[in-house]
Amino acid sequence: MKNMITSMMKTEGIPTQDLFFIDCASKTAGKTLLGKGDHVAMIENPGSLEEATMYLDRMLSKVGTPKKFIFLDSLSTLLIYNSEKVVKEFTHYIINRMRLESISGIILTIEKKEADDLVKTLAPMCDAEIKF
Repeated sequence: MKNMITSMMKTEGIPTQDLFFIDCASKTAGKTLLGKGDHVAMIENPGSLEEATMYLDRMLSKVGTPKKFIFLDSLSTLLIYNSEKVVKEFTHYIINRMRLESISGIILTIEKKEADDLVKTLAPMCDAEIKF
């Protein structure tokens, strides 16, 4: 996914030097990433959102531009490996951080019953909820 995204961005002339990835699921699935380096963190255990938070803090501090953006894909996946309470706390942290530091972002979830309560709780904290 990382290679595909960065390749498409480069093709469109979009700089990628401040693009960072935190992959919470690939390592568990036995996948490895090429060109991992400082721009990709692979979480050992998708149930360890503390590790994801650590990498998020570290990577946000490395972004060299004042405009920052977080793309969280997806709450539905996090709910497979974590309780709703843990995902809610993690997402609250991210949303609060985004607000405090004027970071833009998108948080995705697949519309399914398991995520309904979580979305109802988090939607009022967001600027908009868009359904496809």
